[in-house]
Amino acid sequence: MARGAPGLLRKTTTSEQGYPTVEIGHWAGGLAPRGTPQPIIDKMNAELQAALKTPEVTEKLSPTGIEPAGASVADFATFIASERKRLGDIAVKAKMGEP
Repeated sequence: MARGAPGLLRKTTTSEQGYPTVEIGHWAGGLAPRGTPQPIIDKMNAELQAALKTPEVTEKLSPTGIEPAGASVADFATFIASERKRLGDIAVKAKMGEP
């Protein structure tokens, strides 16, 4: 079930607006150029995961509605692929670019 972002003014969700199957969220992640050696990617991911667990990061992000969460490199790649598949047609139809 869709819910509003914690810490932000209460806005209606897409479900509450009559679109119960629409699920759009905001996310961000770190990417590296193609060809970056795997040990460097793994080190970057480990450092990012550690930073996301610190009180300093949580205290800065939470009031803005961002819920810090991390993932393994493989899990993030799978997530990106699933989002691209799920939203690609919508982006093309809205003339937002090729998926």
